[in-house]
Amino acid sequence: MNSGRDSKRAPDAASPETSYDDAADLLRALAHPVRLRIVDLLEGGELCVKRLEQLLGVSQSSVSQHLSRLRYAGLIESERRGHLVCYRLAGSGAGEVLRAVASAMAAKERPVRGGHGAGAERDRADDESVRASDG
Repeated sequence: MNSGRDSKRAPDAASPETSYDDAADLLRALAHPVRLRIVDLLEGGELCVKRLEQLLGVSQSSVSQHLSRLRYAGLIESERRGHLVCYRLAGSGAGEVLRAVASAMAAKERPVRGGHGAGAERDRADDESVRASDG
């Protein structure tokens, strides 16, 4: 009798646990300002390490460490051309996450007026305190 999950079988790709694990891995790989900037720069096209070093203003060893982390996560690909190593995005996933984060940050900066929830309640309380002080 099988107790529900066959230990030799890989987790179902559609299972919520797998999706959350994959999402967490992606977010961990991007969770550094330099790596986010690298993804942003590579959205514009392929760049070599020396150019990334110049654009980022960090040491070659630091750039290489960040590129290694992104490559290990499968977010970027590299190609050697003589003594140069150039990088490009492996797909659209990292760029999509970067755009979603930028969108969420922009929405966070916009005041919520006439909506529901804590932000709207705070806005209404601020409006009422301004009206009360105007007397």
